Amino acid sequence: MEKTINLNIPTEFTIREIIREELNEFLTQMIVSIREKEKPDYLSSLKTAELLHISMPTLRRWTKDGILPNYKFGGSRKVLYKYEEVQKLLERKNLMKWKIAC
Repeated sequence: MEKTINLNIPTEFTIREIIREELNEFLTQMIVSIREKEKPDYLSSLKTAELLHISMPTLRRWTKDGILPNYKFGGSRKVLYKYEEVQKLLERKNLMKWKIAC
């Protein structure tokens, strides 16, 4: 009485496809991770105005009106803005444009 065992051995092409898919997934996750680490904690006034597509006087007015708080460290005169707060304001600004257009 003989027992037969069937083995499905993947072809070289199948193995290469599996490796390619796994490598692509790994690289995608690495890129996302690197981009998260590259995000600055704070932005300069100029960079903040550029991201929000507003002028420097408008940025100063928004700061004065409490729309976007600014930060100064160690007695420095340099004004900085939190990246996360700028992103949230940008999302709100884009949402308002969409609502006005509708």
